Amino acid sequence: MVIDGLESDLNTALGNLEFSPNENYNGPDLLTITNAVAANLEGHYTFDGNNVDDTSAGTAYDGATTGNAAIVNDAERGDFVLALDGDGDSVVINSTFGQPANVTLAGWVNLTAIDTNGASLISIGDSVAIRAHDSIDGAAIGYFYDGTGDWKELNTGVTLTGTGWRHIAYTVDTTNNIQRMYIDGALVAEGSETAGIGYNLGTTTVIGAHPGNSNYDLTGNVDDVRVYS
Repeated sequence: MVIDGLESDLNTALGNLEFSPNENYNGPDLLTITNAVAANLEGHYTFDGNNVDDTSAGTAYDGATTGNAAIVNDAERGDFVLALDGDGDSVVINSTFGQPANVTLAGWVNLTAIDTNGASLISIGDSVAIRAHDSIDGAAIGYFYDGTGDWKELNTGVTLTGTGWRHIAYTVDTTNNIQRMYIDGALVAEGSETAGIGYNLGTTTVIGAHPGNSNYDLTGNVDDVRVYS
């Protein structure tokens, strides 16, 4: 495609893209525009379409709400978010995303209260998960199951309850025997584990609750939940 005109004409034609040549530039130029998708993004739940669909590229693992889970507009986030009342609410996804050996779970959470045992943000079966709060540890944690009866836990030492919107991410890198947790983009915990993830504890992924224990229901809002392999 050839566009002939001033810089303003090019930017009008490009829509949301912007062409910024050097000052006083005059002459032809070649623009190359490419598309890219987030590498290894297996599941992405933005709730922006007022639904719980998976917006990642490739196979769509759409979810379904349970209980009183609702999509609401949040002024601070500037779009739709998942609202959970802590009483049987969740999003259930009938997938474990191919049971990745290396996995990162991430999401935004505005945790306003905790259940008896804590508050689960996302859990792939009971094999790998983020708890926005664990009542025993008194903080946000990540953990994975090693397939032999042991859960490998990583404690952030950070309490999120009542602190507004926070971003949390948990990475399990079995190739390099490392697990890491991040709060608001900052590394807050790191541990070395030689075990792999055992995916024999459930076949669904749940946002906002534990897949087999009703004492981890999350109260608050959740947004932009992601699963990477």
